[in-house]
Amino acid sequence: MTVPPTTELDALPAVRTAPAVEESDAIVIGGNLAGLFVAHVLSQLGYSTRLIEKSPRLGGLDSSFTNTNGRTFDHGLHVLDYMRSELVTRTFLHAIDGEVNELVRRRGIVLRDHVLPYDAPADNWPDELRSLLPDRDIVDDIERPTRESIARVYGSEFADFVYDEILASYPSEMRHKELGVDEAELVTNVYPWFFPRATRTGARTTVSRSYHERMRSEPVELMLYPKEGGFGGFADAFRRKLEAQGVEVLCGLDDLAYDIERGSQTVRSIEAADRRFSAPRVYWCAPVGALCGVLGVPMADTKPDWFMLGSFQMEDPVTCDFTELIVGAPEHAISRVSFPGKFSGGPDDLIQVEHAVPRAGEWPLDKDHWRETWLASLSKLGIVGASNAVVDFDFKRFPTLYNCYGVEGVRMPEIELELPPESNLRPVLPTIRSVNLSTRVPQFLEFLALDLAQNGIRS
Repeated sequence: MTVPPTTELDALPAVRTAPAVEESDAIVIGGNLAGLFVAHVLSQLGYSTRLIEKSPRLGGLDSSFTNTNGRTFDHGLHVLDYMRSELVTRTFLHAIDGEVNELVRRRGIVLRDHVLPYDAPADNWPDELRSLLPDRDIVDDIERPTRESIARVYGSEFADFVYDEILASYPSEMRHKELGVDEAELVTNVYPWFFPRATRTGARTTVSRSYHERMRSEPVELMLYPKEGGFGGFADAFRRKLEAQGVEVLCGLDDLAYDIERGSQTVRSIEAADRRFSAPRVYWCAPVGALCGVLGVPMADTKPDWFMLGSFQMEDPVTCDFTELIVGAPEHAISRVSFPGKFSGGPDDLIQVEHAVPRAGEWPLDKDHWRETWLASLSKLGIVGASNAVVDFDFKRFPTLYNCYGVEGVRMPEIELELPPESNLRPVLPTIRSVNLSTRVPQFLEFLALDLAQNGIRS
């Protein structure tokens, strides 16, 4: 066969033909629970919707993973509070077709080396802790937990214990204290979690405080957990529902490119995987930092915390009657301990340990350090016996903006992107401070309702 000679024209690169634009009524950017919920509502309202996620996994940080033995653990949220929000409970139950375990939450707290029930009366506390409290009935009328107001109600020794010991178990809060944040504002994050049961006078003025009153007054607190897939089973269920409703769910699009008209900040098209998409409305549910990068908007100067997550599989069942422990003891580098085996109804040999530390600090980041540190604490607290060997240990760390403070200790402002009215971009970012699912989802629905009522989608 004779090969024709190469000409100068043959050496030129081929001209790339842009893919045809695929239209829909709405595009949702981000496959976290916010994006899944927004896409679900839009499709239920009859809008043709496409959901785009950069990573290969749906659910964002509220997804699940398996260890080397196939046992399931969760990244962020572990359980869904039953009827903390009726909207959330009913929506998530509908998405998963009711395939959940219904569990009674048994929450404990850790103070020094003591594990005790949340909201236990002072008389039931160990003598070492009981001695810090006054020998009288406690009537709590605190609105702002200053050292003085806590001392007035619970005694000066307990006030010092709260401020100097319990607060010190949260390294991020101590960093904020060093930066000048008012201590009383920081203590709101531990009050009334680590306080004994008391007679409460006056109404609680925040959603969080009201929830505490409800937890303390109701005989049981229920929680829901998917029967399969860990907490990430909710994300998997939403995907199945969306695809059944005709929503195209695209994951693993790490080559996303946005064609944005800078004057109007209109998203003309989105290109990925040799496809091009366009819609009259683009709802942004992905992280705010990524959106600022796309739009060229600078973010506030901040150094996020590291969220440390340790997942243990033990040889034998663990020794703990609680489903989770909230830790207020600086000698244990732990914020929370949970037991996934209790959630799933499987063998009770799984432990998850969480701790948030300032990313700006000099904290070890290696797996072996945290494995041994946490094992020592779990042993001292009586959760893991000396003969209970570790079968598998997984360590993850990722940044979180949960603390909401910038590097100078100033509370970060809400993200308010001033987009021109003609822009088709809708950032679904009601707040960066609300981390509870039962609070966030109603905000997403309110955002959608107002947007659709004022603007619609189809012309």
